[in-house]
Amino acid sequence: MFQQGLTKLRILLLFLSVIVIAGIITFGVFQLRGLRIFPIETVSFQGDFQFVDKGELQTLVKPLLSQSDFFTVDLKTVQSEIQKLPWVAQSEVKRVWPDQVIINVSEEQPIAYWNQDRLLNAYGEVFAGDSALTISKDLPQFLGQRGSMIKMLDQYQRIKVMLQPLDLKIKVIALDLSGAWQIELDNGMKLQLGQKQILTSLQHFVKVYHKVFKARLAKRVDLRYDHGMAVEW
Repeated sequence: MFQQGLTKLRILLLFLSVIVIAGIITFGVFQLRGLRIFPIETVSFQGDFQFVDKGELQTLVKPLLSQSDFFTVDLKTVQSEIQKLPWVAQSEVKRVWPDQVIINVSEEQPIAYWNQDRLLNAYGEVFAGDSALTISKDLPQFLGQRGSMIKMLDQYQRIKVMLQPLDLKIKVIALDLSGAWQIELDNGMKLQLGQKQILTSLQHFVKVYHKVFKARLAKRVDLRYDHGMAVEW
């Protein structure tokens, strides 16, 4: 009985010793972290930075990183704050042992203006770029209602392919509240396409373009007819 009691006492003391040691280690780790004995010495920025303001990016992340060290820095928070900057499409923040943080930034790639004051990317997402006015004027203008971005982008791509043999580009594509489509070409011609069979109507225009419009451009062509078109010269 005495031997059993002694064994239990030893086990209890061992258990308590483990708890105490674990507590001391944990306390020591937090103390060391508080002292920032593993400071972040180098912050590297990767990306093209055509539109993202690198100086603004550095100003943003500096306090977020200076308040932490290599082990305690909250990478998700840093990434989340970077994502809020204009022109940032994606960002990645990672540690590199022993004292470096690398920030990789991918910029938005605009393919069109959206309702004059915003921009549209290839995924049909609208974003506001502070440098919108410096973008190439060759970008087409999309005029549409909220929620119609994907639909308009899909139709734009189809129409763009059809016009390529004519060496024509879309300057403006519009979808109004009634669901009717209009486009303005880079040669100044405006096409009324209507609500239904848009591509079929446009195909009629493509077939007769060289015979009818190559030598004399029209101001407006109404293609909302089953067997013809109305032309304003």
